[in-house]
Amino acid sequence: MLSRNDAFNRHTHWPDACYQVIDTLGMRLLERLAAVKYKPGVILDVGSGTGAMTQRLSAQYPKARIYALDWAHQRNRVMMSKSKRWSRRIHALTAHMQHIPLADNSVDLLFSHLALYWSQHPGAVMSECQRVLKPGGLLMFTSLGPDSYRELRQAWVEVDTRPHVNVFLDLHEWGDAMLAAGLQDPVMDVERLTVTYQDVATILQDLHLLGQTNRHPQRRRGLMGRQRWRAMLAAYQHLQLPNGLYPVSLEVSYGHAWGGDVSVPLQRVNNEGEVLVDVSILKN
Repeated sequence: MLSRNDAFNRHTHWPDACYQVIDTLGMRLLERLAAVKYKPGVILDVGSGTGAMTQRLSAQYPKARIYALDWAHQRNRVMMSKSKRWSRRIHALTAHMQHIPLADNSVDLLFSHLALYWSQHPGAVMSECQRVLKPGGLLMFTSLGPDSYRELRQAWVEVDTRPHVNVFLDLHEWGDAMLAAGLQDPVMDVERLTVTYQDVATILQDLHLLGQTNRHPQRRRGLMGRQRWRAMLAAYQHLQLPNGLYPVSLEVSYGHAWGGDVSVPLQRVNNEGEVLVDVSILKN
């Protein structure tokens, strides 16, 4: 079975249909960022992929030094081959978002488009964001919400009781994670949209190319039989729209917060989701 990193390394380009949606949402996130009137000197793009947003961040902030972090080395290679044409200010980092190889309080802007939800420990990710952000630095991100891929989830429910679609955090859970990590003034809002396809096979192909493998802890282990697979496809066929197309729902969460004052002892969340509190903040 391929790991998540292997899936991303094998595919260094988004499928066309999904790319258009991902690109559009990324542009909306950049528009929100531009409205803040913020001028960062050091930018970290978490989950940079093949560098589309990195390139735009470089154009939007021509004086900033940019670190493009992705956990798939092949995508970083593609991004760096492009960055030679873009700017010498862009540096690739191959690492996991829970272990960012940058110093404490070193980043003015942490930007992440549809990447943070890949972590199974959002509290640990937000603690790491707080660690690398300067006090008053800006975190801005998008993530998928729990209503994403509901048609696929519905089709599988008719076939198998085990979950076949990843579970995504809602905006309240992201807000709680930011607060627990010590990030300041978190704001979340949500947008819902529907992407349509000519056939179900292309939907499943795109999800595979996007690396959307099932990571649910209660997922069925082992191979899925042909009979169940065909039954799921038939169930999805029943969701066909009057215009003959097939829907894929996406719930997109937008979030931003500011780096907290690191001189104040903060709660930390470890990789097991446990909240760690510095005993110095406890009163005798």
